[in-house]
Amino acid sequence: MDTRKEILPEDASPYVEPILLMDANRGAYLPQEFARGINRDCLFNVDPLDLETLANGPDDNTEDYWEAWDVVLSDAEIYLDGRKYTLSLDSDLWAWPEGYYPIWE
Repeated sequence: MDTRKEILPEDASPYVEPILLMDANRGAYLPQEFARGINRDCLFNVDPLDLETLANGPDDNTEDYWEAWDVVLSDAEIYLDGRKYTLSLDSDLWAWPEGYYPIWE
């Protein structure tokens, strides 16, 4: 099922907070856990070979692992409940809703 085609319900809030996907305590294994744990039905614009490289972990081929992670971070789109999210990494891994702009205090 292509979840990108879902329509938001009329009572959906226009404001959505980012979603914390994983915290930084996973270190170099964060990309591996992302690739192993993400619901791939909600993930778009990602090459399955990049996910396979990530799922194999950083010990398999370090250079390919980090290159695949860079591509996934820049290209991935996640669709949840009819909303588009992109990935953001600031030590923790976040899914940011489209149009979200944080107000830094």
